[in-house]
Amino acid sequence: MALIAHTSPNPLYTYLKEILAACIDSAEWQPGDLIPDEIDRQNTCSQSRSTVCRTVAELVNITL
Repeated sequence: MALIAHTSPNPLYTYLKEILAACIDSAEWQPGDLIPDEIDRQNTCSQSRSTVCRTVAELVNITL
């Protein structure tokens, strides 16, 4: 999982969303799989819990 630069001009959740979407697109995560929990994502990506929550919410809204 790539780390996200905190100096980027775009919101951090947009970059994290791209990373998580790539996991879905690459079939790393299969339909029905549980994605890693927020705390794991927070630690792996070095992002705040609110950023991780926002990212997952954005992905859920895209896929519905």
